Amino acid sequence: MDWDSPGNRDIVLRRQFDSGEEVVVSALLQQEPIDSDDIAFPRGAMAKVCISKPRLSSILQFDCRVFETGCGSSDFDIERAYYIRSWHSSSLPFGRDFFRTLDPNLQDALKQYLTSKGISEGLTNFILCHLNKKEQEQYVNWLRKLESTVSNSLKP
Repeated sequence: MDWDSPGNRDIVLRRQFDSGEEVVVSALLQQEPIDSDDIAFPRGAMAKVCISKPRLSSILQFDCRVFETGCGSSDFDIERAYYIRSWHSSSLPFGRDFFRTLDPNLQDALKQYLTSKGISEGLTNFILCHLNKKEQEQYVNWLRKLESTVSNSLKP
């Protein structure tokens, strides 16, 4: 875990391979709850997966949806993919939503590529569990602060 501030809703995970290639995942719970009785977590997550190669300033960014599939399992789908020429500048991603226009076999190959970089069921399970637990803890802390404020205001 590279970053997980108790006051924020997102997390950042980072992995560097021996080759120098780096994978960074930033994840955040979705706003809309999932309406199903067959799942343990009330909400899925959105994740940005960025992959950079050593000695190159460009990155590949994948916008993914992480969701529970039932029975304690989870998976991810790639929603969008971008080629960003330089992370040093404020350059816009190259092409809008080019992932959906790709051949389905190439889409599957890109998902397998992410899986080979560690974006697997173990990671998606961790993301869902951690983010939902984090949200519950933040809610309990908020309730405690509210209780303290109310009880202090009722004192003469």
